[in-house]
Amino acid sequence: MSSSNLLLSPLNKFHLRHSAKMVNFCGWSLPVSYDHSLSLRESTVHTRSPGKASLFDVSHMGQILLRGPDRGELVARASVCNVDKLDEYSGTLSVLLNRRKGGGIIDDAIVNRHPDYLYMVVNGGNRTKDLAHLHECAAGLDVSITMLETEGLVALQGPGSEAIVSQHVAEVPPTFMRSAVTTWDGKFPVIITRCGYTGEDGFEISADESNIETVANALVDNHPDAVALAGLGARDALRIEAGLCLYGHELNEDIGVVDAGLKWTVQTEETMPLRDTGVRRAGFVIASGAIARGGEPLVDLES
Repeated sequence: MSSSNLLLSPLNKFHLRHSAKMVNFCGWSLPVSYDHSLSLRESTVHTRSPGKASLFDVSHMGQILLRGPDRGELVARASVCNVDKLDEYSGTLSVLLNRRKGGGIIDDAIVNRHPDYLYMVVNGGNRTKDLAHLHECAAGLDVSITMLETEGLVALQGPGSEAIVSQHVAEVPPTFMRSAVTTWDGKFPVIITRCGYTGEDGFEISADESNIETVANALVDNHPDAVALAGLGARDALRIEAGLCLYGHELNEDIGVVDAGLKWTVQTEETMPLRDTGVRRAGFVIASGAIARGGEPLVDLES
């Protein structure tokens, strides 16, 4: 795909102003790093440092609203999540399963329960097939499915994120996987969820595309000593270090919930296929040297 055909984040001009190196990621033009910012290793260290946080653009992710009396049943059909087990303004990691293919994973998703709707975040590269899966599962149900096409999404990740975010919103979700609907600096609405994909404390902040740059500017300009911009390279390194799965790598339709080590996400009472091929995900520790990246070979020095 040529660069002229790539989808653009609502923060595209923001990235270019900050000398971002842009790459094709799932059909989107997104920053992998920033020329005048931290190196990959420095970025991962910054994200994990006390009082610090890194800002990631994750606007390519699919944000979906499910409304209607049967929204919980739709999620139960499409995934392993039982929203009745979630308190209001709480969420969970779940997986969408392909029942026809023996329970292979279509995608992983965050499902948040709000009073009048469910707010779901799915992977950007799977938006189209996830929507098709949801619509197929919605047959005969009283439910509406809406992809939020004009919303941006940023993730502020790191030990200092709560202190930083609390200066801009009146309500900060108190614990992991809690969310709130509030206003940013008292000006416009945002959905803020205490979650992320780095293994650190952090928040994902959703706002209309006309306002998401205001959020990014406020975080970078008002907290220059604490907040650093970070790209896809740092995000991938951080999630690997944290042992978190990435769709297309540790997750796909040939891998099941048990294979992926995600059986703990199963909340549904209904019997469904849980593929178990006997393969297991495993982690290891690098004592020294460069950060591990996907696709790098492992060598047994004792064999």
